Amino acid sequence: MKHSLLTFMAAVMVVATAMAQDSTGHQKLLVQFSEYYSQLSRQGGTNFFEKITQVSNALLQVENPAYRQAKKELKAAFSVKDEEEAVRRLTDTVLAEFRRTMLAREINVSPKLKDPLNVYNAGYCGCVTGSGKKGNDFWEASKACDVSMLNDRALVNRLKVSTLLLTPLEKTTVQQLLLLNSYLNCTALTKEIDQIILDQALESHFSDRYRLVQSKAEEALDLVKRNKRDSLKLLFPAAHNFEQDLYQVQALLKKTDMFVGSNNREGDTTTIVRTYFTDAKKPVLAGQAIFVIAVTNDEARMLSMRYVAAADIKNKEEIIKELREVPPPPMEIIKD
Repeated sequence: MKHSLLTFMAAVMVVATAMAQDSTGHQKLLVQFSEYYSQLSRQGGTNFFEKITQVSNALLQVENPAYRQAKKELKAAFSVKDEEEAVRRLTDTVLAEFRRTMLAREINVSPKLKDPLNVYNAGYCGCVTGSGKKGNDFWEASKACDVSMLNDRALVNRLKVSTLLLTPLEKTTVQQLLLLNSYLNCTALTKEIDQIILDQALESHFSDRYRLVQSKAEEALDLVKRNKRDSLKLLFPAAHNFEQDLYQVQALLKKTDMFVGSNNREGDTTTIVRTYFTDAKKPVLAGQAIFVIAVTNDEARMLSMRYVAAADIKNKEEIIKELREVPPPPMEIIKD
């Protein structure tokens, strides 16, 4: 499956490039959704929920040029500043349009197949909606509803009547479309599945953002350490305003490569604090490097880099105590 995903994503890049230049990111993203969903449908072996979540996970991510373009366009069109709000809006609009087009066509079956789908959805949706109003967990309620529906003789009889004249193949088709039909026609289920997809999109987005910020920080520190000022200016245009700090950070990096770090994100800006120390067995603070990185339209730029001498670190006693009493986890002591 991983190989097929990589193959598809490679094709996505080609398709995105080949599309008309005036195509919006939103349009490109919808085309990708339809193509990948269709590909998974042809392969078989996956149900609707697996397909929609796999498609969303693959395409609602920063590595996809169409996703980046669509989010940028949305932020400009609606004056959205907050990244989380942009991801939410984009995910909601893409899913709504995908339901209205691709998925609606998939469920456009003959009346004799539609009848049992509607009978099932009426029973299922009524049950989970009523349970939700009582504050119950949706998926626990969904399991309970499946059991209660099996014990509902009137409902079972209506289902039997609605499928009486269906061929074995048609019955299989109905069974495969039950979840999709309820996703399109049961608001409670639509909200739950969309929330799962949104949560995954947000997690992916901010994981990508974290890696982007960390990569920018590592690259800048490497250039500082090697005194590559011209290259640093490309990453950090305002570097000339922090010359003294840069020299002090350079000296700090030559002294030690061990540090503990913290990150604090506020809106589009992330502040990274790295406290460097010497002697892992009996840690002694050597100094701090603090830099601020902004991410706009999935592109990072460094805004500032400050040096703090060991004696001036605000919470130095707390840091020393933690370093000496509890050895930092391996992932928190990073060597450049």
